[in-house]
Amino acid sequence: MEKENKKVEEIFNQGVDYLENGQLKDAIESFEEVIKLDAQDASAHFNLGLACMRAAREDINKKELYEEKTDEEAWLLRAISEFNKVLEFEPENKEAKENIEALNKLLGMGV
Repeated sequence: MEKENKKVEEIFNQGVDYLENGQLKDAIESFEEVIKLDAQDASAHFNLGLACMRAAREDINKKELYEEKTDEEAWLLRAISEFNKVLEFEPENKEAKENIEALNKLLGMGV
C-alpha cells in the first residue's frame, strides 16, 4: 500500500510541476491519473479544477486573438465539476466555493 501511495504522490507532484510550468494538458492527465488511483483525493480534484480553469482562460485568449472557436465553456463546466468534488470531501473549502462562484459568473456572462 505504501508503494501505491508513493506512486500517487509522485504523479500528483509531477502534475503540480506541469501546472506551474503551464503544461496544462500534461497537468490534467497527471491529476486524472491520481484520481483514477484515489477518487477521494480532494487536492487532485482541486488542482484538476485549476488546470481546467487555466485551459478555459487560454481558450478565451485564443478566441479573442484569433477569433477561433474554442472549448472554454466545456473547460469551465469541467472545472466547476472538479471543485464540486472537492466540496464533497472538504465541505468547508473556501477556495473551491469561491472558484465555483467565479466560474458560474463567467458562464452567466456567456464567455
